[in-house]
Amino acid sequence: LDDDDEEGVKEPDSNFLGLHQYPLSEFEEEKDWIVQHALALNQVQSENSLLSLSLPKRVNDLLDVYFPSELIREEVIPLHGLSPDASFDFHALCMPAGKYSSFRREGQMVSTFLQSVRPDCHCTLGFRNSSFGLEFADSLLQTLYLCPDIQGLSFSNEPPETSTRRGASCHEFEGSELVGNIVRTLPSSISHLTFDDVLSNTAALALVHNLQSMAGDDDDETVGSGTSGRTKGFVCALALMNSPYIKASTFTSLIETIQTPPRDGVDSMFQSLRTLDLSGNNLGDDASARVLEMVLLPSSSHNIECLDLSRNEIKGGHSVKSTLEECQSSKPKLKVLNMSSNGLGAGD
Repeated sequence: LDDDDEEGVKEPDSNFLGLHQYPLSEFEEEKDWIVQHALALNQVQSENSLLSLSLPKRVNDLLDVYFPSELIREEVIPLHGLSPDASFDFHALCMPAGKYSSFRREGQMVSTFLQSVRPDCHCTLGFRNSSFGLEFADSLLQTLYLCPDIQGLSFSNEPPETSTRRGASCHEFEGSELVGNIVRTLPSSISHLTFDDVLSNTAALALVHNLQSMAGDDDDETVGSGTSGRTKGFVCALALMNSPYIKASTFTSLIETIQTPPRDGVDSMFQSLRTLDLSGNNLGDDASARVLEMVLLPSSSHNIECLDLSRNEIKGGHSVKSTLEECQSSKPKLKVLNMSSNGLGAGD
């Protein structure tokens, strides 16, 4: 090939979008047509019956580390259908596993790295298989306030292989109370929050108590003051998952706290919540029905669009069935509801 021919040869798309079932090329005309077509479809159908994109196992395993919650992952990287509002642009900072007594040194490194990140890029900071103590919470919060580009925060543990492995684990809930207390002064730049198999029942109760105290606090600067112009309702995605050792009564208290309506014109922390992942918690029938009431009843003040109640031992589901029947005539904004692996109907 001569020089002119070489200029006409273009490399095939090698980026992440190139693998999507609707790969977007560099031609703006094609992009505009696809986006406009998807928007038109969304106006006439509530849910796209599209096949999910199959990625290599190694890629899925990596995404599981970056985004432990499938619902939150689908919001940032929508692989089950075309989402015109999604950019697919993200940076995931997964911290090394270990014991963290402080986050000052690591926070400086994170701050330096984020200086080169594009402003519209979704950034998430994750801790996996780690324990926490001493000044970790304070130094982490300092980093989050200094780095408003961080939108996602996740704490996760690998699932135990056996029922006895948890007792032998060196990071068995160590410092989980600190993790639960972080919510009390979380900056409003954090919009996606994940707790995957990290909170003990005591830590979960502390989390609920913190949220309750925040709901009764009149001081707008107490929480969410990291970004000006934002109200308390800044968390749009919450995942509290794979925690069957947390009592159902604790989850019920959490649900009641999330349900707290705005008071005196001040939004609650979860007033903007649109994604809720409570999978793998063995909630049972009654607690799961309470969650559905919060999402589906016309009197609800929430606009939750995606809900995961899979693996919650609903079984017979008499309360869940009653709630669903009661809400048949309502028009909820719920678009995604996952109730798989619940043994529905068992025992009838």
